[in-house]
Amino acid sequence: MTDSDLLLSAIKCTALDSLTQLIATYLEQPVFIMDVTGHTISTSTPDLPAVTPDWFRLDTNRGAFQDGTTEYLRQPINTYALKIWFLFVAQSKGYPVTASQLNLVIQVINNFNERYTVNPNQSEMNSLFTQLLHQPTKTDITSFGPLLNQPLVMITATPLSTRPHQDAFKQALQKQLTTMPMTEDTHQNLVLIVPATTAKFEQTALDTLGQQYQYCFFISEPYTDITKSRDFLNICHQAFKAAQKLGELHPVNLTQGYNIYIILDHMTDTSLLRQTMCAQLLTLKAYDRAHHAELFQTLFTYLENDCRLNTTATQLHLHRNSLTKRLQRIDDIIHIDWSQPHKTFGLRLSYRIFDYLDH
Repeated sequence: MTDSDLLLSAIKCTALDSLTQLIATYLEQPVFIMDVTGHTISTSTPDLPAVTPDWFRLDTNRGAFQDGTTEYLRQPINTYALKIWFLFVAQSKGYPVTASQLNLVIQVINNFNERYTVNPNQSEMNSLFTQLLHQPTKTDITSFGPLLNQPLVMITATPLSTRPHQDAFKQALQKQLTTMPMTEDTHQNLVLIVPATTAKFEQTALDTLGQQYQYCFFISEPYTDITKSRDFLNICHQAFKAAQKLGELHPVNLTQGYNIYIILDHMTDTSLLRQTMCAQLLTLKAYDRAHHAELFQTLFTYLENDCRLNTTATQLHLHRNSLTKRLQRIDDIIHIDWSQPHKTFGLRLSYRIFDYLDH
């Protein structure tokens, strides 16, 4: 059986046992799948070897185990499941299994799992995730496996309408981020954690899902301590409230852009905020009203683009010379010392305070 024959036949499989038999035919070797506890998930042969506990050790670099004259290659499957699965493939010196064959087989099994969600441990993983969010110090985090060894992000998915939670959206999200721990918060928003690299790669797909189902995603900054997940969930919630207040809800939102608003939300003395804000911005506002100008927005866009002329001109649909004249007029009115970084930082902060108070 060729690689193409395996791929074409695997698409037609609707049960894991039939897929296991297909793989055995492709490799011309007995194969079986067990979880980390030694429970047999599927097998192509009733004659299983004498499997011992060391075959399931997660801290070993061994990729093969001996039973009599037969060697069994071991490859992990569903590495984000609560109970990791292992594929075991028999091989002899006369019929070795190549690395490309083994990689293709793993790909086929994982694709099958994504289509049919055959992993019975996903619900256990989701329950454990729920427990982690409620009792982070009392949850055994060792079961999260590889998620403990890389930066993570918290993601929330909130409906933009008052209609009930959509099962179709949840299924689509689970298909997109297969095997990732998922639960719901007290407001029935979906909550999940994924590796930071995965989240960055999937942002375009999440944007499509958000638009299709009328949901908005909030993605936290990366963190490495999974027991801090509840803290980053709270940040996602607060960022959502800030974006909602500002009228800036998009299909995909990064909490980093709302950190200052989260801080401002915890300040009770708004008069202090008004006194802290650069009064120069109010001067620009007054000038714009009196002369039907747009200097206030021009300065904001210039600062947000790190004072890059070409980028700002393009964004404002201005010629570079026209933008230069506007900036000169702004400097004539409020006298900005561009050589002092703390001055420009103060202006950017003031814009956010102004925006916050305006809403």
